[in-house]
Amino acid sequence: MRTKGDGGKAERTGGSSMARGIVMYLGPSVHGIIQSGTSYKNGLPPKAAALAALHPVFLELFVPVDGLARARKELAEPGSRLRGVYEEAVKILER
Repeated sequence: MRTKGDGGKAERTGGSSMARGIVMYLGPSVHGIIQSGTSYKNGLPPKAAALAALHPVFLELFVPVDGLARARKELAEPGSRLRGVYEEAVKILER
């Protein structure tokens, strides 16, 4: 598992769970910004935070690692809430 530290950067997202713990991105990869399956500790890097600020749906695809199994199961279920979020993110990237 890849884990990206904060690299000493002060810019972070507003979510308290992201500011304190380790989250994994389960959304579609965005070239040069974020790769699916990457985990982040103590917040997001600036490019990923900027993407999430522009399109808040991407924030829902950052999952705390303690809920990873449940989130992956939900992501695989057609019609589930998280699957819908993922599909919405894909549509945003196709524009």
